[in-house]
Amino acid sequence: MLKTLKNQISLSFFKNQNNISYNLFNSIYQIFKTVPNLDSQTVSDFIKNGYVSSVSIIESEIDTIKNNLNKTDKNYSKNITTYSLNKELKKLTKNVFINNFKNEIKNFSNFYSSRIIVSHVKIFTIHGFEKKINKQEQFFSEKYHTDNYHYTYFKLFINLEDVNSEKGPLHFVPKPNTKNFIKMTNYKNRFSYDENELKDLIFKNVGKKGDSLFVNTTQCIHRAGVPAENETRTILLFHLNAIPGKKNNTNYFEYEDYSKDIFLTDYWSKYFAKPRKLSENLKLLKSFLF
Repeated sequence: MLKTLKNQISLSFFKNQNNISYNLFNSIYQIFKTVPNLDSQTVSDFIKNGYVSSVSIIESEIDTIKNNLNKTDKNYSKNITTYSLNKELKKLTKNVFINNFKNEIKNFSNFYSSRIIVSHVKIFTIHGFEKKINKQEQFFSEKYHTDNYHYTYFKLFINLEDVNSEKGPLHFVPKPNTKNFIKMTNYKNRFSYDENELKDLIFKNVGKKGDSLFVNTTQCIHRAGVPAENETRTILLFHLNAIPGKKNNTNYFEYEDYSKDIFLTDYWSKYFAKPRKLSENLKLLKSFLF
């Protein structure tokens, strides 16, 4: 009962179902730390909509990554194939990030007034299946939701193949449409809403191989699209975190050599943006502000 009440409060006041303590953290952070008036169209659109398209990676870089997927271990479970990132794939994904997004990350670092790190890297393929309306189950976050993390956590999606409507593109509700989306779908949570086709309220991330998209998944209601039968969608995904520290520190992959390897686990995303206790939440906020 208490959890339901908290969710309703977050949905009413903050237009998401994240923890109230996280939403308060976010509000304070935005007031005292963010610098929204930057000369950056990328950051401006990111603030306004909750997501923004970025650079397109050249085809040869994408093809090299895809060719190496055939040379590594993979695991299939519940309609998703996850690839093990071996030494060569680690090198390739790091190069893609540094060579193509260094300037964009600098702008985000200025916006957050903090350094940015890569907290997790993964490559996966989503497989089509028969979607059953209102079924209380999900395989790969195909229900509309927000990620229950701090505002300082965001993601970079890169298409490893052309993506059309049959491929199950990512679906996003632009932030200005959130209120209408909640009202028109009678949204309560990821398992309770009317699954109407609200074309005018939804952005679908269709595009070419190599296209990229930054998304603040903590504020932007979104879901993974479900590919049609016998179709797939393969994605390179970077989890990103603003963390306490100097903006000019560009060691984005600092945590790859720790025991909690960013290519194996999402530990560092949770460490920096998903505290378990209120005291940890306050301690993290203090480390950003002072």
